[in-house]
Order: sequence, then C-alpha cells, then structure tokens
Amino acid sequence: MSTIGTQVENARRVRLMIILGVVLLLASAIADHRVLAWFTQHEGPFGVVNQRILLVVQVLLVALALGVLLYRTRRWAAVAAMWIVVFVACWTAVEVVVYATWHSPDIKETGTPELFRTDPTHGFALKANVTTQCMKVLGNDTLFNARCTTDPRGMRVTGRPAKSQERAMIFLGCSFTFGTGVDDSASLPARYAQLDTLADVFNQGVPGHGPQNTWHYLQANALSELSEHADPTVVYTLIDGHVARAAGSMQVYSIWGQDLPYCTLEDGAVRANGSFTTGRPARSTLYAMLYKSAVIERSGIDIPFGHPEHALRLTKALLEESASNARVVAPTCRFMVLLYPGMRTAPWFKQQLDADLIEVVDLSALFDPNEEAWRIPGDPHPSAKAHERVAEALFEFVRNQ
Repeated sequence: MSTIGTQVENARRVRLMIILGVVLLLASAIADHRVLAWFTQHEGPFGVVNQRILLVVQVLLVALALGVLLYRTRRWAAVAAMWIVVFVACWTAVEVVVYATWHSPDIKETGTPELFRTDPTHGFALKANVTTQCMKVLGNDTLFNARCTTDPRGMRVTGRPAKSQERAMIFLGCSFTFGTGVDDSASLPARYAQLDTLADVFNQGVPGHGPQNTWHYLQANALSELSEHADPTVVYTLIDGHVARAAGSMQVYSIWGQDLPYCTLEDGAVRANGSFTTGRPARSTLYAMLYKSAVIERSGIDIPFGHPEHALRLTKALLEESASNARVVAPTCRFMVLLYPGMRTAPWFKQQLDADLIEVVDLSALFDPNEEAWRIPGDPHPSAKAHERVAEALFEFVRNQ
C-alpha cells in the first residue's frame, strides 16, 4: 500500500508541476505591455523602462516554466533548465548595467506628427492641406527647422504651380523623397521642378514608407496623376534601408513600422498579407520583445542581418510589379528607379532589375552621403545641397534620354 501511495503522490506532484509550468507560460504571455494595456484599458503608452522590466519578467517566467516542466525528468533536461536560468540571470545583470550607464540623446521633434494620419492599408499617410513647422532639437542644438506643406491630395508641395498637362514627374519613396529636414522648396522633387519647367512635378514621398507602399499605391490604381497626364514618369528613390523595410526587420518593426504593409514573394509574385503585426504575429512579437533589450538596442543589431537574398528579391519584385501596374494605367509611363548616392546594394539592383520595365538611374557614386556637406548635421537625412545635386543629375539623365 505504501508503494502505491508513493506512486499516487508522485503522479500528483507531476501533475501539479505541469500545471504550474503552464501557468507560468501563460503569465509570461500576459506580461506584455500591449496585452496589459488592453486588459487595463490603459490609454497612454507604457514607458520604455516599464517595457524593459516587463521583458525581463517575461524571460524569467519562461525560464522558470521550463525548469518546472523539466523537473524530475531526465538529467540532461534538468541541467539544461538550470543553465537557462543561469543565462537569464546573467543577461538580466548585463541589461541592468547597460541601461544604468547608457543614456540616449535628448532629441525632441515638434511639428512632424501633425503631418500624419493613420491609414488602413499603408499604416500611415500624409494629411491633406497641412502647414507646419517641423523642428528637431538635440540638447541645445537645433538640427533643422523646416516648413512643411501638403496639398489637397496629401502630397508635399513642390513650391511651383503646375504648368503642363502633358508631362508629369511623380516622385515616390520615403523621407529622402519627401525632404525631411528641409523646406518645401528644397526637397528633391522641388529642386527638380526648378530645373524641368515643362513638367508637372509631384512629391508623393512619405517618411517611413517602403517599396511595399508604392506597390500598394499602384496595385490599387491610387495615383490619379498617372491617368491625368499623357506622358507620365514615375521616379522611385531607392535606398539601402528600403530592403529592411520590405522585409520588416526588427528595427523597422519596433521603431515605427508595426502597421506597414506586409508582403511576401510566393511563386515569383508579390502577395499582400495585411500588416507586419497582423500578418506574422509570432515573429513580430519576438522582434518587439528583443528590441526592448537595452543591450540589443545599444549595439545596433538588426534581424535579419545585412541585406539577405530573400529581402533583395522581394524588393526587386515589388518595384517590377509596381512598374508593370503603372503601365496598365498609362501604357507610355516611364518607371525609373533612382539608386541613391552611397547605396551598397546598387550593383545588385542595377544588374537584377528588369530593363524592359525599369530605367535604372545609378547615382550611387555621385557623392559620399556621410560627408557633412551632403547631410543635415546631426541627422541622417540629406541636406538641401544633396537634394539639389541629385536633382541636377536626374535632370541630365532625363534630358539625355
């Protein structure tokens, strides 16, 4: 009887340990700032400190759950659980030290948020008929103070009224096209408009957008400028960062791209899958958790690393299908991809992009964007001088063609 009683007692303990392990795993899933915000109806965002504390709690709970679930099993499993707990403890100590000794720059931006609205497809887009003063301050230094104006279509003005109903130049891209940090008249499209006085020039650039946004615009025939002009030209400004945006890397997702469109390449064709949050919840949750780490954020680590082949091919497909869709609306449309100065991936795109669909404007060697003259001091965006130089080179290309 005692032996049977012992077996029953052991079975009960095993069940209790399993239940406890499952409870700890569930607790780790709930200990997320977004989940807690939903449960508590918390209206404001959780602070960075709270998010990192919650990350540590989540990892500790998972480690404890593994230890509990592997208790009284094979020795190797118990040893593995012990080392997991040791690793988590050491990592937590490093996190505390890094967070205590590293202080991010005191950067303040005003005016810029007033430009944006939420968008169900693109995540965010520009508001129409907005005029604001966009200012970025680092400590006591003003990095830029630029006037930004959008027109009734939600595009940034180019500073010159349209004069042609025949030929249009439609610029697409991100902040490098929009002209973050410079006045309305100093953006790349505005500088080009000052040179090509016979064309209507449109600035469709949206800070933070990637090639998947352009694909969605042209997939849905959302650029009325294509059908309004007999001879339109689309210019997409491509930078290395757009490869990471197409892939939805950890940094892109965690900093600003949660609601950017998520596209995949299946059987050689692009397929829309909602946003990065809704289309791949497990991976995006992992990215968000990892990027709460002070160690990972401080080291500048991004996942996937570099420019992997699958991300390059997805970007290529997004651009080629965009060009093909543009020609469905306007058969005479010219679709150009401008390889921006300093692009490390420029040789790959120059070789791989379909020449029958896309005209490649390779300006990757035009200048070194890291030199102070070509970028806004203390900021990674191009200066007014850089926009002017790129516009001149693009105008020469268009005129020669």
